[in-house]
Amino acid sequence: MKFTLNWLKDYLDISVSAQEVADKLTTIGLEIESLDQTISPIVAKIVECSDIPDTHLHLLKVNDGSGVLRQVVCGAPNAREGLVSALVLPGTKIQGHEIKVGKIRGYESNGMMCSEKELGISENHEGIIELDESKYTIGQAFIKNDDAVFDAKVTPNRPDYLSVRGIARDLSAAGLGKETLRSQELKNAFPVSDKGNRKVIIENTNACPIYRMLEIHGIKMAQSDSVISSRLAAIEINPKNVPIDVTNYVCYDIGQPMHCFDADQIKGDIIIRNAVDGEKFTDLFDTTHVLNSGDLVITDSDGILALAGIIGGKRGMTTDDTTNIIIESAYFDPIGIRKTGRRLGLSTDASYRYERGIDFSTTGEGAMLAYEIIKKECGGEIVGSATSGKTPSSQSVSYSTDLFEKKTGISLSGDRQIDILNLLGFGNTAGLESGKGCEITIPSWRPDVQVAENIVSELIRIYGYLNIKIHDEKALSCVPEISEIKQMLVGRGLNEVITYGFGNLYKEKLLSDGQNIRIKNPIIQQFDSARNSLVQNILDVIANNDRFKRSNLAFFELGTVFDSDDPNKQHNQLIIARTGILGDKIGVKHVTMICGFND
Repeated sequence: MKFTLNWLKDYLDISVSAQEVADKLTTIGLEIESLDQTISPIVAKIVECSDIPDTHLHLLKVNDGSGVLRQVVCGAPNAREGLVSALVLPGTKIQGHEIKVGKIRGYESNGMMCSEKELGISENHEGIIELDESKYTIGQAFIKNDDAVFDAKVTPNRPDYLSVRGIARDLSAAGLGKETLRSQELKNAFPVSDKGNRKVIIENTNACPIYRMLEIHGIKMAQSDSVISSRLAAIEINPKNVPIDVTNYVCYDIGQPMHCFDADQIKGDIIIRNAVDGEKFTDLFDTTHVLNSGDLVITDSDGILALAGIIGGKRGMTTDDTTNIIIESAYFDPIGIRKTGRRLGLSTDASYRYERGIDFSTTGEGAMLAYEIIKKECGGEIVGSATSGKTPSSQSVSYSTDLFEKKTGISLSGDRQIDILNLLGFGNTAGLESGKGCEITIPSWRPDVQVAENIVSELIRIYGYLNIKIHDEKALSCVPEISEIKQMLVGRGLNEVITYGFGNLYKEKLLSDGQNIRIKNPIIQQFDSARNSLVQNILDVIANNDRFKRSNLAFFELGTVFDSDDPNKQHNQLIIARTGILGDKIGVKHVTMICGFND
């Protein structure tokens, strides 16, 4: 999940650095894999332009306002002396690629002149952008994009982290800034009664509990404003036009996947049904899929328009000539989306969210947020709206404040627990004040919370793992053998590694004689078994390190392996691995030694 600091500030009043935000997120459970500071492109003028022999390239001398001409190699056909354009400096990332000082055809290039597409402004890539010199100052920022881009590793149980708003909510609960919610008007603005001649019919309400549709006529296709286009470009989504950009933007902003149809191509009502075995569907990338009765589809009287929650179809897709659109905003059952996506080998931003479970309360808000942006940039009016089905009900879990100390050994007052739960969006917490316990309402965006222990986990996460005091060695007395073994190995210069509890079925059959335990619905396709040995995971660790030229390794893992699918059939296994270069001559292969022990 990628997002920017300025985007986060839409929902969070903070004045801290990007690094402080990253550190706080890591401590509350959202690992930040990378943090990149963006550098704005600047306005620059081509002073000299000469052709590089036997190539289509030009050697430019560029005035970037620094007082020293900068040499840049450029292949754009419209590069010429006197042209004012946009220049990105070394260290800047464009569409995920860092611009570096380097040589091209033997000529040093110290930057890159950019097209509109490369800057995320439009799809125009015919040449570098041409600017009116009278409107700009040489050396000024062309797009004010002083920002930071976070790349977060979201675990499957936290779909709320797949939205900027969800991340801001947790930071606020953890004490980093104050949550600044967007006006609640949009949340309840979706028309209560249907409007227009087009209806929505759901034939399978278990697979699609609620589906909303807005029909908007009279839009004029336009490019998204600089805020939306720059944010999408920063997370490596190429801006195209307002309707398409809006569906992507809302998906990342509040976590509501959406789709946009060309209304003039849709015949009659919108029907959500299961496909017929053997029915064919051509997606917007012109790929044809053969469906079965377990796949949910969006249709009209002429056939399939989209594979529900995954990808739109070729028929009904918007183009630059589209003037009338239909916006889809729905909630689909995670299991069905996951099964269809995996069977067909399809994964999109929408399916990635639906199969984990989105916030089922945002369908109306998402549609109206999209409409507000489209109306502002493209005009248009709502001529039709429809809702079929109903929003799923919030669930609850029984909890008492004394459970926290029983499970953690930490004393945390009931009032503090209530404060944390309120900040996280849990409802009906007033009943906890008596100390007798009550049914707490689970937020619509937290499908992972199902039992009281999950509440304890949320409390300790926000309370802060770093606030847990270290007690005496009695805390380790429950597993003295394991702890002593680990300490002994560490004392011998070995590092501990902890790998996934899953394995790969193909590798296990090659490396182990143990029983293979297949997982029916693996979270990650390559981890399709419960591991029956640590060997394959350790070999993967060695291989990953070897790719980075790390040959001298010494580590161990002490963990559980599974003998069968019976919960009681498992045991601990210790594996030790050492690798190193044999001799001091270049080209000599390194040697790997692995030893394994079972309890």
